[in-house]
Amino acid sequence: MARRGRRRRSIRKRARSVGRKIKHKAKSGVNSQWGKISSAISAVAFLAQLTSKERERGVYANKSKGEQVKILVDNVLGNTLGVSIFGNKFEQQTNIDGMFNKYSASGAAMWLYGHVPFSMPHKAKAKTLGKKLIFAGAAGGFFDSEPNQPGNPSQVGTINRTSSVVNRPQGSIVVSSQ
Repeated sequence: MARRGRRRRSIRKRARSVGRKIKHKAKSGVNSQWGKISSAISAVAFLAQLTSKERERGVYANKSKGEQVKILVDNVLGNTLGVSIFGNKFEQQTNIDGMFNKYSASGAAMWLYGHVPFSMPHKAKAKTLGKKLIFAGAAGGFFDSEPNQPGNPSQVGTINRTSSVVNRPQGSIVVSSQ
């Protein structure tokens, strides 16, 4: 009789441990794929920042999907390497001011959230995504086609400061900062 009781306990124990493994495996699916997810998000942010000016100008409007892909490839290669494969002319330009945009700012905020000294949910994920978004936003803004102009949606959070010299009728020169 004692053997039978021991056997039932081991069967129940095995059944419970199998159930726990399945639940644990289901939870860890997103955790194990988080590197790929954050890489995809940062790639989309890079492309969105790099092509934002052309989308605003309507370069991609009323084109077939194949034409849009050709323009996108020429846009990315032209702005980063100065190479045009399909004949759409995009020149390589650098834009230091473009590095500070909404994607790099949100990445910095996520990265800082990951470094909060007390326990918060999803700190490691925020830090990983933040690092990738900082790089993607800065790289996309650096190779952006032209400097940001006021009112441009890709310029959220950018500080612009200009100085101008004004001649007064009295002959004095005044330097004003805006």
